Amino acid sequence: MNQITYIALTDGYVERVTSNDVDPAEMAGVIDRSIEPVRVGGPGWALNRKSGYTCTGEIGSKRATFTLLDEGVPIAVLAICMHSRASTPLWNWLHDNATRSLPDMNGPPAAPWVAMRYDVPEEILPDWIDWWAKTVGWALITGPAQ
Repeated sequence: MNQITYIALTDGYVERVTSNDVDPAEMAGVIDRSIEPVRVGGPGWALNRKSGYTCTGEIGSKRATFTLLDEGVPIAVLAICMHSRASTPLWNWLHDNATRSLPDMNGPPAAPWVAMRYDVPEEILPDWIDWWAKTVGWALITGPAQ
C-alpha cells in the first residue's frame, strides 16, 4: 500500500497520506495505546493515560470505528475503511449518525480511506487530532496491526 485517503469529513478536506507522512515509532505507540486496547474490547488512549483523551471502538477485517472522548465526552468519530465492500455502508453510517450537516462529497473515495468526523466545534479539538486519525488509519490499513 503506497497511499491512503484521509478525509476531515466535517470540513470536506481530503489528503493523500503516504508512508512519508507517518513516523514508525509514533505508529508503534498508537498501536499500543489506541488500537490494541480497543481490539480486545477495552478503552484506549489517544496520547497517554494522563491526557484525558480516550477512545473506544470496534475493529473488524474490513472496517474499524473509533470514538474519541475528552474526559468521557465524545468529540469525534474516526472511521477506517480497509476494504471496498465496507466503503458505502461505513460512509453512510458516518453521515447518518452525524450531529450536524456534513458537506456533500459525492460519496466515499476508493478504499482504503480514513475519515474523521468532528462532533464538537473545531476550536475546542486538540491540535493533534488529524495526526492521530492518520496514524491509526495507516497502522490498521498497512501496518503490523492489520
